[in-house]
Amino acid sequence: MGGNAWTQTGPYQSDLTAAFRQARAETLARDDHGFEGRSIEELWRDPAWHEYIFTGGTGTVLDFPSMIDATDSDDGPFMRPLTDDEVRAWSPAGQPTYEEWDEALDAGPDSVRLSPALRLRHFSRSAG
Repeated sequence: MGGNAWTQTGPYQSDLTAAFRQARAETLARDDHGFEGRSIEELWRDPAWHEYIFTGGTGTVLDFPSMIDATDSDDGPFMRPLTDDEVRAWSPAGQPTYEEWDEALDAGPDSVRLSPALRLRHFSRSAG
């Protein structure tokens, strides 16, 4: 198992699912990674896309097939938003700035309460 550090941020939207879908659509429109003419849903049904993602990935939001609820405990390559408590552990006001986000990521998972899902968000995992 290896990985590449990456982050991707965008403008604030209160509807996280809509923000996730928009980010994936915009990212795919910029670069289809050689899978021309397919929707995101079609890509995630294609075993060739799975192989591409799980052996290197895109280093973008395209590496996640779906968004799950913040309290969902499923392990997998899902985008899971942080709970309010997880955010407040490193951003007491509950509305993190870009600077707070970068500081939390730079500090690493042992110095602040970054959940496994946040670490998954931060590292595009690949088999190696």
